[in-house]
Amino acid sequence: MTSGVTVDGGYAEVMIAEARAISSVPDELTSAEAAPLLCAGITTYNALRNAGLRGGDLVAVQGLGGLGHLGIQFARHLGFRTVAIGRGRDKEKLRKTWCACLHRYCRRGCCSGIAAYGRARAILATGTSGSAMDHLCPVFQPTAS
Repeated sequence: MTSGVTVDGGYAEVMIAEARAISSVPDELTSAEAAPLLCAGITTYNALRNAGLRGGDLVAVQGLGGLGHLGIQFARHLGFRTVAIGRGRDKEKLRKTWCACLHRYCRRGCCSGIAAYGRARAILATGTSGSAMDHLCPVFQPTAS
């Protein structure tokens, strides 16, 4: 059991919780360094972990902000082939930063480039609007139940 993951829990400096529902943060991590792993990290990691994927599956990560950059790193380290889908050329420069974690970057509306890798078995959509995700359907092949 982990507070905020499998049981309701708080992200607070002080709280009361069952000992079995607490995760420790290593002393060498500051609160500022650990914070992204708690909310954004849990959100993206659990989405990937629970998507029914296997190593080598293609995962598209839509949106390259706070959630997206963690999703890219988690997906790659979980053994997935990883494609990032961003809004434009300004995000493309981030590809160099994440090149070890990323197989391909494509701009929104230019997702035909993903076809070279197959169809995505999952899309980690981190955008804030449904209209930003409409173009993703052609690249998606749902996992078998």
